[in-house]
Amino acid sequence: NSTSRSSGTTTHTGIQTTVVIEPGVRVEEFFLQVLDQKGHAGVVADAARVGMGGFIMGGGYGLLSRKYGLGIDNVVRLRVVLTSGIVLDVQQGDD
Repeated sequence: NSTSRSSGTTTHTGIQTTVVIEPGVRVEEFFLQVLDQKGHAGVVADAARVGMGGFIMGGGYGLLSRKYGLGIDNVVRLRVVLTSGIVLDVQQGDD
């Protein structure tokens, strides 16, 4: 059951909320577990079966993109596994 992976951690900063999304979470699960339950809105895909990782890495255009930008524009940090097996935490400004 991948719905438990979507709840992640939420951090409130003023009017913004940061959510940790684990691998394998689909848009539908994210809507139900995070947005609906916690009363938030966010830039997400319109198709429920799309995976959040693919949506974000593909740019991520959703209904709120005109106001808040693409999904990838709203990413604070990513954990990336390189083909060599090295795990990196990257954020804006990193090389």
